[in-house]
Amino acid sequence: DELIFDTSFNQLYVSCLPDLPDNIEIDDRNNILISVTYNINDLWNKKTIDLQVGSISVPIVIDNLKLKKSQIIRYCNKGIPKMNSTNVYDVNRISDLIVTVHIVV
Repeated sequence: DELIFDTSFNQLYVSCLPDLPDNIEIDDRNNILISVTYNINDLWNKKTIDLQVGSISVPIVIDNLKLKKSQIIRYCNKGIPKMNSTNVYDVNRISDLIVTVHIVV
């Protein structure tokens, strides 16, 4: 949310306020939470649906979906860098991308 840099005589505060669509959030662990809704008829004859998240295309394999109103698919290490309080330039640890799929009739 916020970084504080200690300069020579002052502290510099940097707030991170991303401009996100209504169906996307970032949790306190920097995981990207996405909520999508599909009509069952739109899924029926497809093998995959490509979910576009920024510049990343995430495939949702239709065969892996269950016939449920809501389900969660977790893509490990596909999100954004996690915060490293000792080295703000370290981007080695990546958060998860968590997609909640809602199926409607």
